[in-house]
Amino acid sequence: MKNTLTRQDDLFNVFKSGTVGLVEDFWNVLDHPNFPFVTLNSTTNGARNFPPYNIIESKSGKVRLEMAVAGYTRDRLKVELKGNVLTIAGVPADVVADDKLRHKGIANAAFLRTFDLKGNVIIESVTLNDGILVVTVAANTPEPEPVTKFEIK
Repeated sequence: MKNTLTRQDDLFNVFKSGTVGLVEDFWNVLDHPNFPFVTLNSTTNGARNFPPYNIIESKSGKVRLEMAVAGYTRDRLKVELKGNVLTIAGVPADVVADDKLRHKGIANAAFLRTFDLKGNVIIESVTLNDGILVVTVAANTPEPEPVTKFEIK
C-alpha cells in the first residue's frame, strides 16, 4: 500500500509541476508586449466550439490563427478587421433543391468567430489551404520618435 501511495504522490507532483508550468507559460504569452491577441479565446461561440482553431506564436514574434474550415470555399468565408476586432465568418453552401441529404457528417453551417486584438496590430496575410484558414497577425511597432537634444545656455 505504501508503494501505491508513493507512486500516486509522485504522479500528482509531476502533474502539479507540469500544470504550474503551463499556467506560467500561458500568462507569459499574454503579458508579452508584442502579442497581438487580448485573450486566446474567441469572444463569440462560447458554447459552440466551431470551427476549432489554434493560435501559434512563431519564434519571429508573428502569430498565426489557424482555423479548420474544411468544406468552406473562399467565397463562403469573410475575414475582417474592424477597430480592434478580428471577425471570421462562414456561410453555408446552397443545397440543390432536388438533392436529398441522407447523412450529414460534414459541417455546413453559418458561423461567426471574433477575436479581440490589441490596438497596434496588422493583418499580414490571410490564406486558405487544404481546409485551414490562416490569418497571420503581427504587432505594428511604431518607429520610436526621434529624440532632439537641446544645448542649455
